[in-house]
Amino acid sequence: MGSVMAETMVKAGHDTVVWNRTASKAEPLVAIGAQNASDPAAAVSASPITVVCVGDYEASDSFLRTPESLAALNGRVLIQLSSGSCMLAREANDWASAAGASYLDGGIMAYPSHIGTPDAMFIMSGDEEAYFQAEPLLRILAPKLEYLGDDPGRASAMDSAILAADFGLIMGIFGGAAICEATGISIKQFVEIARPVMAMDVEAQFESAIKYQDKDTEETDAYLKQWREVIDPVIETTENAGYNSEFPTLARNMLDRAINQGWGEHDVGALINILRPAAK
Repeated sequence: MGSVMAETMVKAGHDTVVWNRTASKAEPLVAIGAQNASDPAAAVSASPITVVCVGDYEASDSFLRTPESLAALNGRVLIQLSSGSCMLAREANDWASAAGASYLDGGIMAYPSHIGTPDAMFIMSGDEEAYFQAEPLLRILAPKLEYLGDDPGRASAMDSAILAADFGLIMGIFGGAAICEATGISIKQFVEIARPVMAMDVEAQFESAIKYQDKDTEETDAYLKQWREVIDPVIETTENAGYNSEFPTLARNMLDRAINQGWGEHDVGALINILRPAAK
């Protein structure tokens, strides 16, 4: 991802200085016009804006939180696009600010092949002045740009929120594909039939989430207890075929908890109540 972003900046005509923990990985970028810094501090010193994209915050801390790099960050904008929690983002903001840097944290809503195309989206949060300074650069990488305010943890929190939904979708789709495989149904046929149904269902669940925020979960086309009634056949079919039923069993357990708490006659959006802290 980092290499693709650097390549996009070079091709857009920007002077781009790169540094990679594995020096050979920077060579293709140098070949198309990037400058290769001798160390992280030199890379930071070369520009008013530094973009970091590695595996996680632990990796970036290993070269950013050295005395040399911290000194170089003074008066500059640091954009962290590595993966991490909102707590780590806030911690990074604290030490970057102490070093005199303006900090932005971001979530990348794209695959590497999307960078620089109209499909790429970045979600950003942190120092507002730094955001407006970096916005023209960021829009070259991701034309779809969302700024969530000065709390540096919000971009990471939104990234986690979307990934939480995504992982549920992933497990659901492959759980469905497994049932089809187990019962002799073509997975291609499953995809053909399920795709429009799932598109409709995804939209319906987003509307359920809004209902929850608006405290309007009593009006619905499908009560939570009705969702509970249809989950058992999913588990039985899966288990009878000898396949893993952990995911639909988890769903059934959560539905049971919600019903036991009195949400059975509400929209499925009321499930959020069992995810919240008990004090709320």
